[in-house]
Amino acid sequence: MSGKIWTSFYKIEGDAIKDFDIVIYDDQTDNGSYDRSYKKAIRAILKRERGSR
Repeated sequence: MSGKIWTSFYKIEGDAIKDFDIVIYDDQTDNGSYDRSYKKAIRAILKRERGSR
C-alpha cells in the first residue's frame, strides 16, 4: 500500500462549511511531528476564531 494519511480542518457554520485551509500529514513515524503539527494547527484555528469575533 502507498499513500499518505492526512488531516484537514473544517467548521460547519449554519448551512455552510468553512475550510481552515490547514492540512497536516502523518508520516507514521514515532518522532512526534504529527502531534506537534496537530497542536500548532489547533492553536492557529483558535487564534483565527478569536480574531473573527
